[in-house]
Amino acid sequence: MIKVKILIALFVLFTGGMAKSQSLLNVGIRGAYTTSTIETNIPTIVSKTMQGHQLGVFVRLGKKWHIQPEVLIAAKGGKLEIQLAGEDGKQLTAIQNIHLRTLEVPLLLGYSLIHSEHFNLRLQAGPSYNSIIHKDIYISSQEVKPPTQEELLQQIDNEYYNFKVGAGVDISFFTLDVRYEFGIDNFYNTHFKSAYEVNSYQNSVFIMSLGIKLFSIL
Repeated sequence: MIKVKILIALFVLFTGGMAKSQSLLNVGIRGAYTTSTIETNIPTIVSKTMQGHQLGVFVRLGKKWHIQPEVLIAAKGGKLEIQLAGEDGKQLTAIQNIHLRTLEVPLLLGYSLIHSEHFNLRLQAGPSYNSIIHKDIYISSQEVKPPTQEELLQQIDNEYYNFKVGAGVDISFFTLDVRYEFGIDNFYNTHFKSAYEVNSYQNSVFIMSLGIKLFSIL
């Protein structure tokens, strides 16, 4: 019983020291559930959602105005259903399930709409660099000679940029965020027949995250 009381007292002291939402410097960890799609401008491609996740660390510097760099490992991608015309004019379907694991480095600029010692309502936005550390494609096609998995993997860039916008709430040492990220440039350079001179393939991700501030300064 004494050990339980000691643990509770240590927990109260520890959380009490990092419970302020409006410190000058906050360092923490965050994890997220995500849904992602591959947005394209080709009308014969239907894009479907894929579930994923993020896990990483963040540093927030500033109070009312702040900057927040992060380092994240993320799983994202999407499913493409492609309608093709066969040699006899019959419509064919090809399906690509694209799985990406990326190292993300966002740099967010934020502004607090409401800020107090234990509560903070904020807006954030900024660019994010993505380095693909693992990629995979699972293909199913009715084509006579579909492209191979290796050929398609070679057409996925190893790095790309996107932009994040969102809102968040800090309650004591917890952080809750909802974000949307959209592509700035293409990450997939394969080409299907379309009415467009440039085919666009950009990852679009909806993010819901929970974070914990490990420690705060000032």
